Amino acid sequence: MTRLGLIYIQVFVRLCHGDSTIILLTESILRAGVPTWHDAKSSSVPFEGCFEFSLRTHASDNLMNLSGNVNRASQASHLYALYTSTSGSNWKRSYNWGNGDPCFHQWYGVDCDCDGNVIAITLPDNRLVGSLPLELGLLTSMIQINLQTTNRASQSELNNDANRISGSIPSLAGLTNLKVLDVSMNSFSSLPSDIGSNVALEVLSASGNQLTSFPSINALVNMKILDLSDNQITSVFPTATLCALSNIYILNLGNNRFSGTFYQPCLNSLNPLVFDISGPYPEEIGTYQSLTGDVPKELTNTWTNIEDGYLSVYQQFGLTGHIPNTCIDLRFCHKANFGYHADLAWISGGPGDVPQYVYDTIALAPN
Repeated sequence: MTRLGLIYIQVFVRLCHGDSTIILLTESILRAGVPTWHDAKSSSVPFEGCFEFSLRTHASDNLMNLSGNVNRASQASHLYALYTSTSGSNWKRSYNWGNGDPCFHQWYGVDCDCDGNVIAITLPDNRLVGSLPLELGLLTSMIQINLQTTNRASQSELNNDANRISGSIPSLAGLTNLKVLDVSMNSFSSLPSDIGSNVALEVLSASGNQLTSFPSINALVNMKILDLSDNQITSVFPTATLCALSNIYILNLGNNRFSGTFYQPCLNSLNPLVFDISGPYPEEIGTYQSLTGDVPKELTNTWTNIEDGYLSVYQQFGLTGHIPNTCIDLRFCHKANFGYHADLAWISGGPGDVPQYVYDTIALAPN
């Protein structure tokens, strides 16, 4: 049994059910291209070493009993539907997909819990092309779905491994444990219409797609990260919805086309690290309707976390008040900027917009 070129995970001593077979400390369960070692052992040794998958916590060794999981066959079928609908034969990595059981044979990018339930799909930058199948919504133990593209280009070099999934994301309402959905920088036209039923969701990232409407997410009170930036959303700014997301920590809605009044006092109850409502990029100035209303300085006084992050109202020329005047021409406005004089944001205006005291100050300067 060779370990060359293979990734292995250590398995502690386990006494197998019904016989005296022991997996020794010196043995490993290997992630091989062709899992012949698994198959040779499976007749006498149930898969009893697994790493409990838990978001943002360290893995721990536990027992895995796949033989008692009646969902194994259907899980494989549902997962394989994702493979076929996104051109799996052209994926960058597809180790073991379609071979046996997703957990026992360790399909690339698939994580399982210790009962053999598929709980995570992680396939970023893996050349997925096509659409998502309805079967994705049948993997009811899912905690995390990550199908993002990390960047489309870097240092002028195109990302040839980018995912380019399009169409609508099917209903995930049956995934009651789903905490993370990251489909950033694909070509999706819409999120699930019932995304609001995924009440456990903590991270929703769909930046850089082709979304045209803001999702109904008032009930997602556990939301910590919401990133819908760089889309084509055209709607009234959802202030009331954002006020309901009391645990929001990172909010990025930049480069969309929101209209209406931005500020309501309920926003004071939030405490974000990042709050980005920047308008479309400069080349689109004049083609969109800006947000309106006064944004008081007191808003950031209640947001203590913003001291370590940033606020962006960039290109929102319809906003008034201390914060817009200070930050409207800054892509990332930090806490230090809020202390500047409210009239310093005249860079984008004409000569008549420069306060008179500026000219007076220049006149007093020595020649």
